[in-house]
Amino acid sequence: MEATYFFDSQVGGREDNQDCGLFYAFPFPQPVSAFILADGMGGLSHGADCARSTAAALCAELLYALYPTILAGNTLCGEDVARALKTSMCAAADRVYEAGRDRMSAAGSTLTAALLTSDSLVVGVIGDSPAYLVEDSHAQLLTPLHNLAFSQGITPNMPGYAQASCRLTQCIGTRPGDCLTPALYTCPRSSLSGRVLLLGSDGAFGALTDVQIGELVQSLRDQPHAVIPALFAAARQSGSTDNQTLFTVFL
Repeated sequence: MEATYFFDSQVGGREDNQDCGLFYAFPFPQPVSAFILADGMGGLSHGADCARSTAAALCAELLYALYPTILAGNTLCGEDVARALKTSMCAAADRVYEAGRDRMSAAGSTLTAALLTSDSLVVGVIGDSPAYLVEDSHAQLLTPLHNLAFSQGITPNMPGYAQASCRLTQCIGTRPGDCLTPALYTCPRSSLSGRVLLLGSDGAFGALTDVQIGELVQSLRDQPHAVIPALFAAARQSGSTDNQTLFTVFL
């Protein structure tokens, strides 16, 4: 089963871009594609550095976690991939946390990743960079988000959303990996035909509702290259002034 993806990252209304997006096709006999997104926090260069370090650390940890199964000649099932992603996200968090302590720098990052194999899709989230699956005009948020808005049920059309959505309850860089709990989503690949996976920083969606996201993606199904620019523009119209980074994966 083939998939086509598009990617873009824009500075938005900020002075610099602290987001990082990374795609990696692991050189295994069984195809494994990783889509990794990190949204840095901390100001100046620290947030951008933390985001890049987070994405690179996860890629390295995934290679370490997945390779033994491949080397043994075994097929990666959804459970294997989910276990590897969870372990790797926490191990990457350890790397970034220790590096930050060594540099005496205060910075953090979100981390959202999707692993796509011939058998399954597995998504992991630490922080508030959301992942959606769009089918027809319905956008499904795949995991809980680690911010006060989500934990307290504050939606984009409610007072206090902007402030609550900026306060993270989990992120990379501020705590070691064993203090973090990645939110996971697993789905058989066979059930994904015709759907669109979205992995983005919070600025890519702004205050758009799930309904608005789904309807916009559906309206451009015949123009897949136009989805990201349209979402970015709609997010800015909703009030987003943040960096905007987004993967769209057409399954």
